[in-house]
Amino acid sequence: MFTRPLAPALAGLFAIAFSSLSAQEPAKISPEAEPVLAAFVDQIKSAKAVTAEFKTSEQVHSEGQVVFETKTDYSAASALPNKFALRVRSEEVNVDIVSDGKMLNMLVTPDAYISKDSPATLADLIVEPGMPGGPIIDALLAMTIPSESARENLLTDVTSVELIKPEADAKPVGKTLQFNRADDSFVQLTIADEKQPKLVGMLIDMTELIKRANPQVQKTPGFKFVVSVKVDKWEWAEGGSDTFKFEAPKDAKAFASVEALVEAMEGGPHPLVGKPAPEFEAPLMDDSTLKLSKHLGKDVVILDFWATWCGPCRLAMPVISEVAAEFKDKGVVLYAINNAESKAEIEAFLKQSKLAITVARDEDSSIATTYQVTGFPMTVMIGKSGKVENVHLGFQSLENLREQLTTELSVLSKGESLIESNE
Repeated sequence: MFTRPLAPALAGLFAIAFSSLSAQEPAKISPEAEPVLAAFVDQIKSAKAVTAEFKTSEQVHSEGQVVFETKTDYSAASALPNKFALRVRSEEVNVDIVSDGKMLNMLVTPDAYISKDSPATLADLIVEPGMPGGPIIDALLAMTIPSESARENLLTDVTSVELIKPEADAKPVGKTLQFNRADDSFVQLTIADEKQPKLVGMLIDMTELIKRANPQVQKTPGFKFVVSVKVDKWEWAEGGSDTFKFEAPKDAKAFASVEALVEAMEGGPHPLVGKPAPEFEAPLMDDSTLKLSKHLGKDVVILDFWATWCGPCRLAMPVISEVAAEFKDKGVVLYAINNAESKAEIEAFLKQSKLAITVARDEDSSIATTYQVTGFPMTVMIGKSGKVENVHLGFQSLENLREQLTTELSVLSKGESLIESNE
């Protein structure tokens, strides 16, 4: 989940999704790239532990000159079955996510952290609510979490992989794979050709992705956005005794979940709960118009605010769609409100994911503003009275989400109120 209140602490980490439960077309792997990829994947699968440290430089270029740069330090480590540590440090970011095998602690702001039981496996940790995302984190998690699905993790949202010929003076020495992503960004991984292949360099180019997302950038001459990664350490072994040790800041408060943390930061339930749902109109994918007014006072309406780059959104969407379909004959309708992405981007995602869902386009984020969206995914439940009955920001687990939605729709589809039933 990406929340605006946490944005300063997590700036840049939630840019693009890591994981998706939706199906996608198999990536096309060139014959030259396949043996390099296969050897690296086999190493990840067979690893018992991984320890990595690296530095990134995020640079904005204009007319061949670097006009803006930020630097970040990362460290990541994992050990089977469920130990994990991710630490991110920069001038603006200080994130610690540590599972010692018993407790999972996630420090996301200087004065608040989430503390709960550790997931049973590292695979469960990947989809844990509150886990950061972004192209760097995506690749990092895929490479530092030993898993039988390592290949699938590396190829999530990837359309093709090719072997890139290095320049004559290229450093570090290794074989470079370029992963071309469906969002028009690409990731280059340089892998040392050793008995135990390891990452020795990485580069991420998000130029075209950002151009499409921000029309103003298209007017910038020679615009380019590149993240260069310098790998300081990569070992297929467990780190030192303090690797999986978490120390909370002295005055930091612990919360049992992401939702509890966000609710506390926002001062209670969402401000629209109990109030009439704001009316709006929005274009659908077939260019017809959604008029919310035609449903208010008659149907139960689910508004799922999402974006293609939001991993938790894409994890939740199939579940929300399935549950809504179960109540379709009882006056329940679902609209996935996409936040400020182009029609072409949405169409590409729907084609790749093979997800059948009605999408309305919030082209200028005005609907999100009206509904006071503070993070993605955010799901608004509107009762047959036309009032907002509940607002879900993120989710605890997919099983919990399914159970919660089923329970709420069982009440709302009868024309009853969640607010009254909870009082």
